[in-house]
Amino acid sequence: MMWVALGVVIALGLVLAVAMLPVRIHLNLQGRGEPSGMWLVGGGGRCGPVTLSAAVARGVPAQLQAHVFGRKVWSGPIATVDDDEVPDDSDGVWLQRALGVARRFDPVEVATFALGEHKRVRLESLEADLDYSFRDVATTGKLMGAVYVLNGVLPERVIIRQQASWELTDRAAMKATASIRIWVGRAVVDTLVFVARNMRWRTRIPREQPD
Repeated sequence: MMWVALGVVIALGLVLAVAMLPVRIHLNLQGRGEPSGMWLVGGGGRCGPVTLSAAVARGVPAQLQAHVFGRKVWSGPIATVDDDEVPDDSDGVWLQRALGVARRFDPVEVATFALGEHKRVRLESLEADLDYSFRDVATTGKLMGAVYVLNGVLPERVIIRQQASWELTDRAAMKATASIRIWVGRAVVDTLVFVARNMRWRTRIPREQPD
């Protein structure tokens, strides 16, 4: 019996140790808009053996796919509500419940906590390529200048490349890749501690029984 208990303790210790290790997430995003009004956006994220990808275009429902170790385990459209479908009150109930929970926290404390959690989320790299043109030449020049200024103040791990064109047509294309390291276990622990310390619990007042 003692060996079983010892094995359980060791297993829990290993789970906690792994939970405290950082997780690296790779993200990519691509988008394009044409003068005809056609547009499409696609992207995905990978964390270890799990990969999620999604794509949406004008007139085409958004599609989502999930892969594990390179094998597709799920694929299908993202749930949408038809215009003719009459929504029930379940969404409103969940919204009211969410607002009720949010009211139990001080907005200042929440903002302070969120800003302090940047140490649990670290941006390792971000590269973006922009290709655009506008019918208004002044708009193209302003955006080009803004990107150059932005590149001058961003850290070295963030790189934005651009290709401005003077075709006098409204079009744009973007491709971006990023790598993020997240300490999920530590972030969960911090969140639980924050909730325990700052949540204002309401005491229920018993209803008076009628005589």
